[in-house]
Amino acid sequence: MKIKNKKSDVVTENKDNTIAYENSSLLDDAWFTTSLDDNPKLATFILQIIIGKDDLVVKKISSQKKLSNIKNRSVILDALAFDSNNTQYNIEIQKTPTPDIKLRTRYHLSLLDSYNLRKSNDFNKLPETYIIFICDFDLFNKGEPIYLVERKVNDEFRFDDLEHIIFVNCKYDDTKTNIGKLIHDMKSKIGEEKCYNIFVENEEGGEDKMGEQCERLRQEGAERTNLDHIVTMLKKGYSIKDISDITKKSKEDIIAIKIKNKL
Repeated sequence: MKIKNKKSDVVTENKDNTIAYENSSLLDDAWFTTSLDDNPKLATFILQIIIGKDDLVVKKISSQKKLSNIKNRSVILDALAFDSNNTQYNIEIQKTPTPDIKLRTRYHLSLLDSYNLRKSNDFNKLPETYIIFICDFDLFNKGEPIYLVERKVNDEFRFDDLEHIIFVNCKYDDTKTNIGKLIHDMKSKIGEEKCYNIFVENEEGGEDKMGEQCERLRQEGAERTNLDHIVTMLKKGYSIKDISDITKKSKEDIIAIKIKNKL
């Protein structure tokens, strides 16, 4: 049975924002990151179906998580979750196929490993990790809803390095299955019929949540840009006083950034 959501009669000052909100689905980054940010209940529901583990319980999840790499490329993850066993899940939305999508999963894994393993830690401290790309296309054109990628030895048995890559095919449309229902609901726009009530509940007050999330990300983006500028100026030999005058940051803050970045 599909469940119909009642659209609220919220009127906002910005008509374009309202239209953008009502045309959104969970395959759109803005609504996806808004919905999952600090929402372990929804993340648990989605991951239980994708992973196939009914006892999976997400304890913590955040969206737009930046993994910094001082010397090389950093990434911003759509969502990063941890369950009760400290298994971590990086969930990404991918609207269009790109030639580098397989290599992106490799880089995400490498950054997560380096981010989680502290100095002097044994390698057995590395957590089990899932990289999940929810794709609005069938990456392998085989018609399967889920593609699980894992290393094998001589193509005979699994090389158990605790790393898993999953591609979800959102072209799969069999709503007689749980994964098919999940895909249907994630593709459906806000206000359209859903198979699972949890997605209807998630839309309550959604426009305000989405506006707050976008504003928070804008502010964080501006802060990250400012930080990048400070690091660049330190590398170029600008004085602490000059950087403070330009950026309006305190000298103490700039010195802390200098120490943290080992400059």
